Formats: sequence, C-alpha cells, structure tokens
Amino acid sequence: MKTSKIKRFFDLQERKTKLAEELSRKVTRLCSKGIIAIHRHKSARSLLRAARINLRRLEKISTPMSPGCLTLAQQEFGEFFMLSSILERGKIPEPEEIGIPYYPYLMALADVGGELRRALLDSLRKGDLQKAEKLLHHMEQIFEFLSCFDHPDKIIPGLRRKRDVLARILEKSRGDLTLATLKR
Repeated sequence: MKTSKIKRFFDLQERKTKLAEELSRKVTRLCSKGIIAIHRHKSARSLLRAARINLRRLEKISTPMSPGCLTLAQQEFGEFFMLSSILERGKIPEPEEIGIPYYPYLMALADVGGELRRALLDSLRKGDLQKAEKLLHHMEQIFEFLSCFDHPDKIIPGLRRKRDVLARILEKSRGDLTLATLKR
C-alpha cells in the first residue's frame, strides 16, 4: 500500500486547518475591534472590510476538519455587520446581504441584542430617549423573529439558550427605558 498520497492529503488538511484557525481568530479580532469602535462612535468601515476579506479567504480554504472555525467567524462577522447596519441605517440586514448562511445568521442575531443593549444604555445616559426607544424596538423585533424558531437543539444548536439570554436582556432594557421615561 502506498501511503505517500494519503499522507500528503492529510498534511495538506492539517495546513489548511491551521490556516483556517488563524483566519478565524483574525476575523474575530477584527469584529471585536469594530464593535468597540462603533460603541465609541468611530468609523469601523475599514475593519468591516478587512473582516469580510479575511472571512472570504477562510471560506475558500475551510475544510471538513475545520467547520467550527468558519461558523464562528461567520457568526462574529454577522454580529458586527448587523450592529453596524442597525445603528447606521436603522435596518436589520438579511443573511444574503451579509453573505453568511442561516445558522450563523441566527446565532449572530441573538448575540447582537447584547450590543444593542449597550447602545441603548449609552443613549439613556445621553438623555436620548428617542434613540433608546428605536433600539428597544429592534431588540423586540429580533426576539419576535427568533421566537419563530422552536426547533430542537439538534437542528439549531444553542439558539434556545441564546434566545433566553436575549429575553432577559430585553426585559432589563425595557425596565431601564421605562425608568428613564418616568424620571423625565
């Protein structure tokens, strides 16, 4: 039996997997920096562009041995893209607009609620109740949308837990906004 051909195949898979892990971490770091920039009211477009470029590179080299790297990077990119879109355009983007599959889209959508809460609290601190109301409305839309997906964990792993976390965040945000409105 010749092992050289099989060994070369798995050596290549190993190199691709290592590169996929590196690219996934790079996308995640760029997205984290971008979200921080957005919350600091700084431009994050160059970070969004760099994250997209690295995500596309990752998609091209991803192997069956590294699917988790790809999904995580898509989810982080989706969250960054959504936050940017909601805060800049007041619009929750569709998965096709972001360019990610449905599963990481749903996971990113569930996670963006925490970032919207952060923006809502910043708006309340500044006394901008109107903006806080809009952000709460987006959070409610997201929660209602995610509530349509009552599939078992085998089909959409982790979504129920993330939706439960979002429900708590939503209720806390609703309470904070109500208190701020009453104090006016």
